[in-house]
Amino acid sequence: MNDDYNYAAWFLGPKAEHSDTWEKMLVYTFRDYVHWRRNYFPEDNVVINSQLRRQHELRLDSLRDELTRILALFKAQNPIYSPRYIAHMVSEQTMPSVVGYFAGMLYNANNISGESSPIGFPLEIEVGKIVADMLGFDPSQSWTHISSGGTIANIEALWIARTVKFVPFSVREYCRQQDMAYDITLPDGSVCDIRKVDDCTLLHIAPAEAVRMTRRLFYTQIEAGRTAEKIMDDYSDFVKKSDYNISERGLAHVLAKVGATPRVYLSPSAHYSLKKAVNVLGYGSDSLQIVDVDENFRMNTTLLREKLMGAPDDTYIAAVLGIAGTTEEGAVDPIHKITALRNELSATHNRSFWLHIDSAWGGYVRSLFKGYDLSSGNMDDKVERCRVNINTQTGECIWSGDDNNYRAYLSFPEADSVTIDPHKLGYIPYPAGMVSIRHGLVTELIRQDAAYVFDKQSGLLPDFGFKIGDIGSYILEGSKPGAAAASCYLAHKTIPLDIEGHGAIIKSTLISTQRLQRLMFEHLNRFDEYDRLASHNHAAGSDERRLVTFRPIHRPDTNLICYMMVPVKSEKGGEYIIDKSYSLAEINELNTRLYAAMSVGEEYKGLQNIDFFVSRTRLTDGLYNYDSIARILEPLGITRKAYVKEGLFVLRSTVMNPLYQLAVREAEKDYLYDFVVALHGHASRILHEFER
Repeated sequence: MNDDYNYAAWFLGPKAEHSDTWEKMLVYTFRDYVHWRRNYFPEDNVVINSQLRRQHELRLDSLRDELTRILALFKAQNPIYSPRYIAHMVSEQTMPSVVGYFAGMLYNANNISGESSPIGFPLEIEVGKIVADMLGFDPSQSWTHISSGGTIANIEALWIARTVKFVPFSVREYCRQQDMAYDITLPDGSVCDIRKVDDCTLLHIAPAEAVRMTRRLFYTQIEAGRTAEKIMDDYSDFVKKSDYNISERGLAHVLAKVGATPRVYLSPSAHYSLKKAVNVLGYGSDSLQIVDVDENFRMNTTLLREKLMGAPDDTYIAAVLGIAGTTEEGAVDPIHKITALRNELSATHNRSFWLHIDSAWGGYVRSLFKGYDLSSGNMDDKVERCRVNINTQTGECIWSGDDNNYRAYLSFPEADSVTIDPHKLGYIPYPAGMVSIRHGLVTELIRQDAAYVFDKQSGLLPDFGFKIGDIGSYILEGSKPGAAAASCYLAHKTIPLDIEGHGAIIKSTLISTQRLQRLMFEHLNRFDEYDRLASHNHAAGSDERRLVTFRPIHRPDTNLICYMMVPVKSEKGGEYIIDKSYSLAEINELNTRLYAAMSVGEEYKGLQNIDFFVSRTRLTDGLYNYDSIARILEPLGITRKAYVKEGLFVLRSTVMNPLYQLAVREAEKDYLYDFVVALHGHASRILHEFER
């Protein structure tokens, strides 16, 4: 077999082709666990003896019966392992992730601290460094850990951003009380005594400067002859009583004190967890500044610039949120343009902001950018180097169109925080999200037992270093499964997060996505071919042929394709054109019926009756205004009024299974082509049955 497909070793396979290996690994893991139990004080007596075990047979029979029933029920579960499942953001899991999870689950460690989980805890710290490195952060200086998912990770990132924003106020207040000069660097590069800095400027100090401010304050005093212990005692007592201590006083009190109105900038494509975050953190939904998207569902940075540059003086830029892989369309915001805007805003308005990237979906695409040197050269050089390295093996372009994705992913290291979900494109079991903070020193500012107060037990560590004795004091969650850490660790140690390892998996799915895009939308002359091959190409008792096409909603940035079924008619000369006689309500109904035919739905109809699976979403005027998607609607004759009233029902396919190319090569089975044929077949039947 070609080495290009070595990543197939990590998956069980559509027909459980690697079942023997998986079984051996799982049995090996369980037997090793049993030996561990038996060899811990082997002289201890047996508690559940043979006689008792015989008495337990009836109870165990009941367990077997219930297990059999549950296993039977699970046969109706979506077949996410199959190449026929091209629906939601879930697919196969890798063998090391499953074996690691199984091992961790047996030991049932609570990863909240090193005391409760002396093995799982350091594994989580280590895998955090591995993921941070893939994202482009310095593993020794950043802070990354596992969460239950992207929602908690997003909330935590914005919680940390909120904390960091008000650190400078306590430092300024302390310096004024102590009558101590203390120079800080402002966003525009100028240096100023913090005692003279106004509230608005202080709110918009660059995050890297704000994070280091307390640490530098301590060292400044040590150089002046004060002892570390005395500094920590004095500052801790002072901050505890400070009017700017947001943990003690609350957000409303502090905002009233500084006279600021919070604003969070994000696109309408943002995951709803980010809207939860502004509510949980006390900003309120009114703080959201929605920045419309462009035709590819990416944040329109021209509009973002207008909002940032024109913001009133009392605006507090709590955060700007970029997305690398939107939940609905898989779009990647132009992170490089957002970072350029931050530089411009710093230079012209003396304001910086916290940049958070929600890459819960698309974060693992960053593995394509690891494995070769990107330490030197300008952005254009790096883009060209990436393009060459990523496309070398197959010669296929994984991204059509502009260079947005290359530039966006290369700009990750400039963000302040990133969310990423191993249980999505990491191919790891639920639950496993992660949040990575570029500035590891935030751990000195977010301790739950002493927020804003330096950890006196750890003492003054080397500059820009930090020490984690437990996780619970630094995160929002409490008890957390060590199994997730073991799963992520084993997966990422055996499948390196670079272009030769995990990147090969990601690359295969991106290539398959581009191929499906071409099959669906770029071969309009294949109507007859698809229609002829479809199993339902003719209505029963009729020779009438009802043809459809599928209109793309966007050009895919990652593994998601959104599209809609549209009736077509034949003109003289054999040219096919869109049939504009159908209303938007009718088009939505046709697509709704097509979705029902290719999903489990509310009424279970048996998996054998569903040849391929799709998912769906709905675009509404409340999220995307008409102008944002006019290029989709106008060719269909859909008016603004109709869209505002009806919204747009959209089909969605997640091309996440990594084995499509291998199936063509080894099994002579082209699932993607067959999927398109099936789409046309179901759509043709539905259109014929549709009553107008």
